Amino acid sequence: MLQFDLPAGLDTQAQSEAGVTFPLMDINTGEQAAMDGVKMTLTLKGADSAAWANAAIEIERRNRLKLAAGEKIDEVGDMCEQLAAVTTAWTGFRTLDKKDAPCTPDNVAAAYRIAPAIRAQAYARATNRANFTRRSQDA
Repeated sequence: MLQFDLPAGLDTQAQSEAGVTFPLMDINTGEQAAMDGVKMTLTLKGADSAAWANAAIEIERRNRLKLAAGEKIDEVGDMCEQLAAVTTAWTGFRTLDKKDAPCTPDNVAAAYRIAPAIRAQAYARATNRANFTRRSQDA
């Protein structure tokens, strides 16, 4: 396969695979959210990653079967699953008993489901290709 040398502003593949850590913002204050003094972050792979593509393919396959069986599709659940597939780490997430919440696909999907503000930030970050260019990481 032919290889290309692309301008920094068009090369999103490598950084999408590597992932980028983003601050999770408090929507009331505009400041980085924190729990018990620990700043909250999400480390996400981008929409150009294999993890994103594989999750999308699996969700589409499953939804075709559901539709054929006359079942409803859970669009919010699908989005949470898609985002969980590209969330590789987090900080500041706590359980009700104040312990660190492990960053597992099930835990991440649950957090995205119960917190639309977190889900929206993750989606906006993961799908904004400008976050995954070489230039965005050099800044």
